[in-house]
Amino acid sequence: MTIEPAFSTFKTYGKGGLFFLYPSIGGLIAQILNQKGLASAVVAIHSVPPQGIFTFKFSFFKAGWGPLGFFTSTKETFLMCFPSWQYAFANGMELELQEKGYLQLAIPESKLVVRDTITSAAKVDFKKPHYPLLFIAGDMDHTIPHQLNYDNYKKYTDKNSITDYKIFPGRNHFVLGQPGWEEIAIYILEWLEKQKNE
Repeated sequence: MTIEPAFSTFKTYGKGGLFFLYPSIGGLIAQILNQKGLASAVVAIHSVPPQGIFTFKFSFFKAGWGPLGFFTSTKETFLMCFPSWQYAFANGMELELQEKGYLQLAIPESKLVVRDTITSAAKVDFKKPHYPLLFIAGDMDHTIPHQLNYDNYKKYTDKNSITDYKIFPGRNHFVLGQPGWEEIAIYILEWLEKQKNE
């Protein structure tokens, strides 16, 4: 499975809907759907960046190396081990919450989807007009450092399109599974309401 089938699925339903995709690769797919005119607003939460936006931060490589699966067969899925989950997703959380999140949510994933994020399948035309787009970032995210989200946000240059950015302190990549997720949800709802009224 690669990224491309997701686009044809959304095309089936037509445009005009809100695509709120949590987070990471979902945020990247949301940006591409927005570019294709298949969303009325997008919230990209701790989003994997489109092709061409990169960082040399160590945590980014450490967290992403396993899912990319270089030098391993793409026919085999990747299941993140618990210590990697602690570093990449749940850093800064209590052990009990880390374990609960891992047992409930960690599943084998296709390496092809993750590898697509560094190919032309993940390309975005940043100059093109787009529907309202909000980037949410966290200052403790090892997988997608907040600076990467900020760089992604700054790439969008169409002056007539709404592009916003918000960083929340103390948030890791497991942002909506962390205590206090309600604060982010309220911010997003208020932002969406504002877009509806403009």
